[in-house]
Amino acid sequence: MTKKWFFYRLVLLIFILVLLASVLPLGVTKVEAAPAIIYVPDDYSSIQAAVDAASPGDTIIVRDDSYTENIDVDKNLTIQSENGPASTIIHAANSVDDVFRVTADYVNISGFTVQGVTGIGNFAIYLGGDTIGVVGCNITNNNIVYNSRGILLNHSSYNTITNNTANSNTIHGIQLIYSSNNSITNNTIILSNNYGIGVNDSNDNDITDNNISDNNHGIFMVGSSNNNIMHNNINSNDRYGIILSDSSNNYVYLNNFIDNIEGNVNPDDLTNTWNSPEQITYAYNGSNYTNYLGNYWSDYADSDDDGDGIGDTPCSIDGDNDNYPLVEHFEAYETWPYIPELNPHFVADKVDIDVGEIVTFENLTTGGVEPYNNAVWDFGDGTDLVQGVAIQYGETISHCYTQGGIFDVALHIWDAENTYGLLTRYGYICLAT
Repeated sequence: MTKKWFFYRLVLLIFILVLLASVLPLGVTKVEAAPAIIYVPDDYSSIQAAVDAASPGDTIIVRDDSYTENIDVDKNLTIQSENGPASTIIHAANSVDDVFRVTADYVNISGFTVQGVTGIGNFAIYLGGDTIGVVGCNITNNNIVYNSRGILLNHSSYNTITNNTANSNTIHGIQLIYSSNNSITNNTIILSNNYGIGVNDSNDNDITDNNISDNNHGIFMVGSSNNNIMHNNINSNDRYGIILSDSSNNYVYLNNFIDNIEGNVNPDDLTNTWNSPEQITYAYNGSNYTNYLGNYWSDYADSDDDGDGIGDTPCSIDGDNDNYPLVEHFEAYETWPYIPELNPHFVADKVDIDVGEIVTFENLTTGGVEPYNNAVWDFGDGTDLVQGVAIQYGETISHCYTQGGIFDVALHIWDAENTYGLLTRYGYICLAT
């Protein structure tokens, strides 16, 4: 009797173990390693070797030194110098290749001096590709000097280029080609760039708070629409401050156009708007006013009899007019900023996945009044809605899909004044069934 009971128990135990072995893998969630910090040259002798060895999400910190490299970045990484661009210099090993060529989303590059590119079609920092671009990259606090071209965004969206200096590059300081919804802000673009900022066939970008001076042309825009050009100092360029060619429906306001030698502006016959899209409340000479605001033009010399800081007659711009020209530099007007429309947006790090994979979504919402109050995520697979997570721009949320199918993903978001926005990406996540 005892032997028979032991035999039954043994058979039952083996059956349970086989059953568990067949079932458990279906419920196992892959555990990803925490992002690593890699040091160059401590861990790897070159930046490229560190990039090759890194996993997505890692940070590479580059010690003070001079490096001679061309670096291909094909995964989302943060690459930063330890102590800033004055101490960390990257010189092109191959002068007819890009120093940084970025083909992955969510790459951050900061704190380098980048130099030595001479190829007419090559850049110090190149983001994107000929047909497929990148999103969510940040290029900050770099010195881009003595190259043929500085920074390029090609077919790329929702990237930020900020606090860089492009100095003494022969063709472009910063260029956008077929790129949209990018922020080009607080950069200094000076000395011998043929064009300080070039915008080619690119729409819905913000070009703000830049110093663009002593170039051949300041801003050259061709075939581009619905861009906002605001709070820039565009002065002392050898030819024109701004050229708009085959470009329409752009807003150009609260800029200083000063002493550009051939002229402050050279538009074509298409229609652009040379003042704020809405009336702005502003303080000028101790009094408050509400009106549209245009630009300051160093060659505008009409009067301001009512003292509101706006010239009494329009400034003629060929077929257009700046109907609200400023009589002083825009810095003399304390403005309550124009609030752009709330624009919900997000992207996933992968969209074609297997059951059990984790997808990370990044909130790329812009506009409205920040900080945003709340966000609600609907992953489309029947699981509970998630709120209060990944509310602000750049924050992320992860979700594990446990069943096959094609799923819509929606982001509901409210800004600081409870303005509501919704983006639904239909058929966004695809799982094998």
